[in-house]
Amino acid sequence: MQPRQTDHSLAPISDLSDSQKSAACLSTGNKPVVSAIMPTFGRPELVSESVAMFLAQDYPQKELIILNDCDGQIFRFDHPQVRVVNQSQRYATLGEKRNACIELAVGEVIAVWDDDDVYLPWRFSDAVREMLSRQAAFYRPSEFWAYWGDANLHDNQSTPGWVSHGFCCFTKKLWETVGGYPQQSLGEDAVFFKRIHEFLGLPFITMPVLKYKRPGILRGASPYQHLSINGGQKSLDSAPGEFNVRPIPIADTCLRQAAESIIATHTEAATKSGELSTKDSLCSNLPALSVCVSLKNRSRIAHQDHLLELFPKCVEAIVAASRELMETWDEPSPQGSLPSHRAAVELVVADFNSDDWPLSQWLANTADSLTLKHFNLTEGFSRGRGLNMAAMHASSDRLLFLDADMLVTAQLMRDGIEAIDQATAYFPVFRYLNIHGGLLDLEHASFGNVFLSKQMFAASGGVPEFQSWGGEDDIFYERVRRIANIRRDEGAGFYHQWHPERCRHENYQNPPQSDFHAFVDSRAADREVRHFSVSHKDWAGKISLYPDGTMQACHGDRGRYEWSDQNVLSLLWDDWPAETLFHDDESNQWKSAEYHFVIEELIAKSNPREIT
Repeated sequence: MQPRQTDHSLAPISDLSDSQKSAACLSTGNKPVVSAIMPTFGRPELVSESVAMFLAQDYPQKELIILNDCDGQIFRFDHPQVRVVNQSQRYATLGEKRNACIELAVGEVIAVWDDDDVYLPWRFSDAVREMLSRQAAFYRPSEFWAYWGDANLHDNQSTPGWVSHGFCCFTKKLWETVGGYPQQSLGEDAVFFKRIHEFLGLPFITMPVLKYKRPGILRGASPYQHLSINGGQKSLDSAPGEFNVRPIPIADTCLRQAAESIIATHTEAATKSGELSTKDSLCSNLPALSVCVSLKNRSRIAHQDHLLELFPKCVEAIVAASRELMETWDEPSPQGSLPSHRAAVELVVADFNSDDWPLSQWLANTADSLTLKHFNLTEGFSRGRGLNMAAMHASSDRLLFLDADMLVTAQLMRDGIEAIDQATAYFPVFRYLNIHGGLLDLEHASFGNVFLSKQMFAASGGVPEFQSWGGEDDIFYERVRRIANIRRDEGAGFYHQWHPERCRHENYQNPPQSDFHAFVDSRAADREVRHFSVSHKDWAGKISLYPDGTMQACHGDRGRYEWSDQNVLSLLWDDWPAETLFHDDESNQWKSAEYHFVIEELIAKSNPREIT
């Protein structure tokens, strides 16, 4: 099969029939063979690394085609899933070379496989799963990692004009239909993309991917020069001779360790979630969103001479938001299909035998148009336990963990749903209300309310099931942040109803934050941690510095820290301005030069300056 020859501008999309577009798409059915195409020239040691990555792919129906056109340089490798083609004459352009490689492919799906990038083991399986579920002809992940020579990988998004080509997959039929790659060596991918987008009638195609499921690492710090981006200075190795390809680990120690860390995180998250496929978010018989609430005695709180009906008002707000959502918002639809209208909201309530105003007496009537699930838990109140159980009972694959004293709007729900559909967890910032309903300050330090997918929830391991108030939301936030992108900003019309301070923790069995402190102590027992007592102008307590460069204060605030050779300790808080401390040799303390802030190590080591 050879690509249909075409110029750079295709026929208008209106001239193409739906059947022409559908013919290029991947149809549902048996899993297709994936053909990875790897054109290469003068980088034999990278070929050995890349073959190892291919063989590590967890998708069984695969083949790798290595097309080498370095004259006099012969690659040898004997494996049933790898074909090596050595050409004595170099192709005039990289576009022609890519086309020749695809012509050799037997697979229905073509995966770009550049010899210098790092491909993680789940790349094929995730791409095929997405293409099959969407009946898509083209797949490009919305994000990937990039390596520029240091230990910290960079977050990269697939955007027009940036190098996302190396992580794309497409059907061989699509390649043939649009005319393949142009006969050029620089920017051939951009022209190919243009042809695809014009054919499919879409401006720029990406598919959301969770952070821990990103398919690979762009090797920006390659030892060799790149055609499209700055790379290393090493000349291509075009010396003649035979090279026996031997699958080997990544030679760059820093890059190898980064890849191994990603794989470990993926394995942990996959184990927690069991890699259970979530329900299709576009299935019309499912709610657009499941609101999950865990509570005890939030329906009628006595205060002075009146009752605060926090949860009833919360439910009323959910009902109003759901009605507006159903009237104004259409569910996103798969490529080429008509919009589906699935904006119903489900309310899932885990109640720990509330007796202030039993839910059975009012909830069903107030919930009105909502799909309602309500169940009782007989054990001691645990907010985390209730949320975990509610998530398990939820029908939608989109979840909102919501405290029972919150007020929401349709716009907040829209924002949350859109974030989830972009593989992002949304932790909206709320604003407090006073007892009369007036607006007060924003609360930046609370992480208890979140929009996330069931897949994110499962991969995170769930919410800690503390039986004391405080800290479980901070830990859950950290778990989610490891495996997904985070959105954090003020929620549209997102308010916290006023209630007496005692209501925060009066329904728990254990003292406030006792479970959280026990968790921190157990974490400290698992790895080497530096604990410091704190005397600050705004707070006092303890701060823990972990070997991985993270820190956490006793009240839940966290961030990262940096230590310099000049005995300067920088505390880089996630939600507060950075603070700088200087070591005082006489007192063996760290102090701020700007205001009262002193820390002193609780368990001293041989050298108190070595904070690493």
